[in-house]
Amino acid sequence: MRLMTVWTAFRILYRLLRTLVLSGASGGHALPICLKHRLCLKVGRGLRTRRHRTQAIFPTMFSICVLVSLFRIFPNARAESPADPLLVFAAASLADAMTEVGQAFEVVESTEIVFNFASSSILARQIKSGAPADVFMSADEAKMDDLERGGWLVADTRHSLLGNQLVIVVPVDSQLKLSDERDLVPASVTRIALADPRSVPAGIYTRTFLQDQRLWDTLVPKVIPTANVRAALAAVESGNVEAGFVYLTDAIRSTRASILYRVPIDEGPVISYPVAVVRKDRLNPLATRFVSFLSQPEPMRIFISHGFIESVRKVSVGEKPGSEAP
Repeated sequence: MRLMTVWTAFRILYRLLRTLVLSGASGGHALPICLKHRLCLKVGRGLRTRRHRTQAIFPTMFSICVLVSLFRIFPNARAESPADPLLVFAAASLADAMTEVGQAFEVVESTEIVFNFASSSILARQIKSGAPADVFMSADEAKMDDLERGGWLVADTRHSLLGNQLVIVVPVDSQLKLSDERDLVPASVTRIALADPRSVPAGIYTRTFLQDQRLWDTLVPKVIPTANVRAALAAVESGNVEAGFVYLTDAIRSTRASILYRVPIDEGPVISYPVAVVRKDRLNPLATRFVSFLSQPEPMRIFISHGFIESVRKVSVGEKPGSEAP
């Protein structure tokens, strides 16, 4: 909008100056700017002199100088254009809820949001490689910590927004019976899907939980790592594995997988979803508004309807409830 205003001012200024200057060149009668009138005008020999050519060029040069000055005063005019879509990088487990929240924001701001959903580790690497993200929402604090240390985040825009819960799921037609995670030990269970425990938050949370239960070393030969938590759920739904660890928010939406066990929140690692504005040369002003919007009642209602819980403080992967945050 500001860019349009500057351009309009330039056109008005140019027309005014050209009319005034050419008015003097024609003996006091303003020359019409309209091409139609100009074609009908008989210009005297005097206008072809160097003096009058200079007078004709003056308004153009002066107006250009004014336009350049205006852009120096408003260097972010292009970046603040409402035509620029907001690019949001978000963890794969947020896809359904964030899409719905994004639609609500688009209505409020009359703008467009483009989402990039993937594992938090992949998104963090993309941001470090220069991907033009405006906002990043991770499924764990560790990825956000890493970006913050590297100076990739705008100061004072980061906060923890949501929480989640781990569950064990099986194919909907499975005959497997589970009362807790220890029922995965028997030989009848040969394959357990979970997001990559080396880098993906959902897998890291699962590994941390199983290590605390002293089961990780026993179950790790059965683990089938996947690219993200949605892929782990898909492996269960397809029947390619007997069981899998996923987030509650993913499991409750599935019609081809059943939840057999929910890891008690007070026993499992605290699952935290932080959000922040990504630092760029030219910040999209919608980024800060979107981050603030996420905490408002209507977006939170949407998140909770998808199974998320509201986060009350910053925590790190593996931290237990009641412990001191680092």
